[in-house]
Amino acid sequence: MSNYYKSVIALIFTHIFYGITYILAKNVMPDYISAMALTMARIIISIVLFWFVCLFFRYEKIERKDLIRIFIAALFGVSMNQYLFMEGLNLSTPIDGAIMITSTPVLVILISAFVLNEKITPLKFAGLILGATGAVVIILYKGKADFGSQHMVGNLLLLINSFSYAIYLVIMKPVMYKYNVMHIMKWVFLAGFVFILPFGFRSMISENWLSLPSNVILSLLYITVITTFLNYYLTNYALKYLSTTSVSIFSYIQPVVVVLAAAFIGIEKIVWIQIFAGIMIFTGVFLVSQRHTIL
Repeated sequence: MSNYYKSVIALIFTHIFYGITYILAKNVMPDYISAMALTMARIIISIVLFWFVCLFFRYEKIERKDLIRIFIAALFGVSMNQYLFMEGLNLSTPIDGAIMITSTPVLVILISAFVLNEKITPLKFAGLILGATGAVVIILYKGKADFGSQHMVGNLLLLINSFSYAIYLVIMKPVMYKYNVMHIMKWVFLAGFVFILPFGFRSMISENWLSLPSNVILSLLYITVITTFLNYYLTNYALKYLSTTSVSIFSYIQPVVVVLAAAFIGIEKIVWIQIFAGIMIFTGVFLVSQRHTIL
């Protein structure tokens, strides 16, 4: 199987995993774990995993100019991105969070056009619009989203999170060409930890981790090992072989997963218009991720 198809499969699973995280993280915060403490747990556990796995890979020396990119990417893609997402979701809802994530591909296209001179082809644009339309329809049907004052701060944080993650993808694209993904990720997360430690140390040590119930521990393991360690690896692996736009468009899968998860636990009932919107999303993903859109 080619790297192209491996990347597509990796991104599909990545955003399925992300979609499930909305439900799990919302059930964990804030009753059991604060947003900052959960962010710290994600980063620390991922650091341990990335550095351990890298013991089995050949050491690579990173050029100084790339180290600067890595530090900037760590700030936007680890420290800011993870905390803003968790705190935003904590104050908002999974449905609102899924709506906010649909802004990421648009932001990536705009930033990539200026920074990487990435072309916005008619096919990319059509797929982007089609996917965005389907994503909004599938979430807004029956007025499930809540943009009232109670969630406004959370929604704003989620929107800033999308912008931060878009910057991360664009910054990391040139670096992914040159190095092993695992090797880069261990430095990205270590730098991200240094940036956030002054703000998260108190929250991390104040949590009573040993008293967490088993279901919360399982959710925590999923969020840290699957959603953070595995998903960051899969996303950056795909970034080696696909354009930033192609990588970001797969985020439209997340609203579909959120609605399906909500239906599974009895919060939402799926109807034909949501199925049609899901088809629109996957068609948009297909159009944007065609081979000739690869850099």
